Amino acid sequence: MVDAKVLVLICLSLASFDAVAGPPPVRLTERSLSLGNASDGHLVAGRTLGDRGPGYRVMAATRRRGYTWGTTELTDAIKRAALEVAGQYPKSTLIVANLSRESGGDIGPSVSHNSGRDADIAFYAIDERGRAVASDQLVLFDAEGNNAALGLRFDPARNWALVKAFLTDPSIQVQWLFCKGALREKLLLFARRAGEPEALIARASDVLGEPGNSSSHSEHFHIRIYCGLHERLLGCRNYGTLHAWVDDFADDVAARTAELVSSFSSKDDRVVLKAIALIGAIEGHTAGPALVTLIGSERALALRFAALETLVKLDGLSALIPSLNAVLSGGAQGELRVRLVDALSTIADPSSAATFLSLIGRRGEAPGIRARLARGLGLMRHGPAVPALVAALIERREVAQSAQEALLRITGRSFGAGKSAITKWQRWWSANQEAPRTDWLKAAFSERGVKFDPKRTKRALSKLVALMRKGGALSECAREVIRDVTGYSLKQEHYTDRQMYRFYRSWLLAGPR
Repeated sequence: MVDAKVLVLICLSLASFDAVAGPPPVRLTERSLSLGNASDGHLVAGRTLGDRGPGYRVMAATRRRGYTWGTTELTDAIKRAALEVAGQYPKSTLIVANLSRESGGDIGPSVSHNSGRDADIAFYAIDERGRAVASDQLVLFDAEGNNAALGLRFDPARNWALVKAFLTDPSIQVQWLFCKGALREKLLLFARRAGEPEALIARASDVLGEPGNSSSHSEHFHIRIYCGLHERLLGCRNYGTLHAWVDDFADDVAARTAELVSSFSSKDDRVVLKAIALIGAIEGHTAGPALVTLIGSERALALRFAALETLVKLDGLSALIPSLNAVLSGGAQGELRVRLVDALSTIADPSSAATFLSLIGRRGEAPGIRARLARGLGLMRHGPAVPALVAALIERREVAQSAQEALLRITGRSFGAGKSAITKWQRWWSANQEAPRTDWLKAAFSERGVKFDPKRTKRALSKLVALMRKGGALSECAREVIRDVTGYSLKQEHYTDRQMYRFYRSWLLAGPR
């Protein structure tokens, strides 16, 4: 995978990229650039809010940490919003907490804030006499909007003015303004009573609320803005909800992708490699067929490997899976064969299962490939693969281990390896092959002490979340059962096992909705 730091280098080299679709869409010296997504991205030529400005002040702790940086669009929007609120409510001071590091990357303890498009902003507060208070800390408010210990109240008027300023700013598109659900309702109620336009209230309703994978945000807003056009064309990636009213610049990305694909005909491999990398960076989904053609071509292996690596990162691959399976079955050898199996395993489309089952049962297939095929069948959660995987339990160690892991991922259980395990698996398969896979998982967890009593759902969920702590296949099975029982799920695409465990634990403590 091409990580965000490599993408920075790619973008910085675009000035010499005239052979591929002309000059870059924007000069990097003109404005900042958010690369990657909010949880694993970076920031190029960021802008700092500094210590303070008209209508706002940055928290001392934030300044000490150096978390005052963001994109030009975000930092300017915060400045404009602070001025807007101060203009309506004189002497108001917006308290700003964490943005990003100067070059982006991780900041503790947040999972996001990596690419300059996130900012934590304190709520405007008033005291018991209705006077504005600007504390240099994030004040926690209860569901009624009170902090009894500090004698402070959440101020719906100024906080709504802030929300409105962000949502009506033509220079940005807001993805989220996270805040506690009860405070969200106060803001929407204030807006309705103030006679705000229904379209604006609807938009606020879309962006306000609690995140599904973090704290309830009872002490601050967390604003995230979408990638700007110039950023999308250089590798900024939005993640999560795309609101109906947002311009995602799909036509611009498609046009840029077509330009990049046209460079595949170049005889200069360096030009083609740059084009492939940038297609991956901008998520140029329409390049899929051209990438598959390149993978199956006789071009240099480095180009074919790069095309495969990029293809795996794109969405909407279902129509292309048969072509990839055909390349695999058609005699791809050596490292290309290994990478094709790994790529199809990562994509985990069920339509690859037939190809994988055919190959894993083929005589002469190398043990390393057979182990990868077993792993892939597990990632596809392909129930009918159980007999073939059971048969592999007496093969070489690497194959048997992959088969054992795949069986755990598919069924939620393990009987070990060897001949005795095969006997147990054959009995289990004979008794359970017709049952739905979710029943397999629930039965396996019941044997681990998880009882699925409708009256004690939270106790079962608590045990499932606890089983996620070590990560791995069992953690994935636990998440599947949680989704089946509650409808709640969190994509693993951008998160480690540890982060997933933490998110689900927070979700459980907050009370499943």
